[in-house]
Amino acid sequence: VAAEGRLTALRLSAYRITDGRQVRAVRAILGISMQEMADMAQVHKNTVYALEGQGRLKRRAFAADRIASAAEGYGVRCLVVGGMPTVEFDRP
Repeated sequence: VAAEGRLTALRLSAYRITDGRQVRAVRAILGISMQEMADMAQVHKNTVYALEGQGRLKRRAFAADRIASAAEGYGVRCLVVGGMPTVEFDRP
């Protein structure tokens, strides 16, 4: 199962993170720490911290794409709807 999670984190996602608040929302929905999110997306904890501290991301960030892809594997999707960054998730 852990290997499957890593594979999910590595594939490209159709979903996008365009705002640091989406990163915080994903963590809150999943109930995980910054370190757990970093491990899940295979990025450094400081990267998660930096992304969360930003509002709108100035450009598409590789790390944000990795987080979106990893979150998708857990049923959490980051979208832009009507120009607004949103997060949706499957009910358990």
